[in-house]
Amino acid sequence: MNFKRLLSIIMTLFMLVPFIAYSEEPEEIFEVHFLSVGDNDGILLRAGDECAFIDCGNYTEGPICVDYMKSVGVTNLKYYIGTHAHRDHIGGAPYIIASIPTESLIYTHEMTSFAIDRMAKTDEQTKALAAITRYSINYLDEFTLGSAMLRCVGPKFYANIFQYNNTTENHNSLLLHVVFGDISFFLTGDSPSTQILDMHKNHPEVLKSNVIKASHHSAGFWESVYELMDTQYMVFSTSEIGLPGEVQMALSTKYCDNILITADNRNGNIIFRTDGKTLSVETQFDYDYDAE
Repeated sequence: MNFKRLLSIIMTLFMLVPFIAYSEEPEEIFEVHFLSVGDNDGILLRAGDECAFIDCGNYTEGPICVDYMKSVGVTNLKYYIGTHAHRDHIGGAPYIIASIPTESLIYTHEMTSFAIDRMAKTDEQTKALAAITRYSINYLDEFTLGSAMLRCVGPKFYANIFQYNNTTENHNSLLLHVVFGDISFFLTGDSPSTQILDMHKNHPEVLKSNVIKASHHSAGFWESVYELMDTQYMVFSTSEIGLPGEVQMALSTKYCDNILITADNRNGNIIFRTDGKTLSVETQFDYDYDAE
């Protein structure tokens, strides 16, 4: 190869270097927002341009969830996810689905789908629900949101219920493990501790998630569950009139690094952000739990 030919190749490669560096895609940031929606759960997941919303509370909390999503720039949802059939979790689903374009409705079992339909209060909501694509989620099913992996780790089987407001329905709550790079979240719905312990037999890594949402609002877990945990953050989704009791606070403080509560007299809206390696948290309000 002559010198001029070699020089031409070197110059070409040199010119490409800044172009390649400039054209790299920015790293995706994954966010999990725990909303302050009374004694209820309302959780926004966002990975780049893809968003999902989990539960929302009663019908009256539907507008609160929609207003919040619009305030942070959410224009559409890839999924609305209903963790179980109780109205204090999926009551506002029709309002959300009719207000924000939603690609798919994911639900735990047929009674959850039926209950969501029963919550509709306008023709617009009924039409939106009739048009949406629906998927039931079963044990070990996986789906993605951007680069995040969402996996159903429980329950293995759904208990038969005859009314969607049956208290047994808590046992049907979706146990969702969300993984983004090295960071993970465990979302528990209203699952009792018996279901968590059963899940742990096959998925011990889940209770070592960086963030765990306490089960059943302020009820939390048995100590036998806490003993298996290794987590940075425990999040309670509840209001100022339904705060965790002394025993639950003592257990969570003993076994978890940080406690956060969505009540407006505690932390309000809570936002976790991660690049898959590091994790940061932003709260609407600061609160000194050590002073309690």
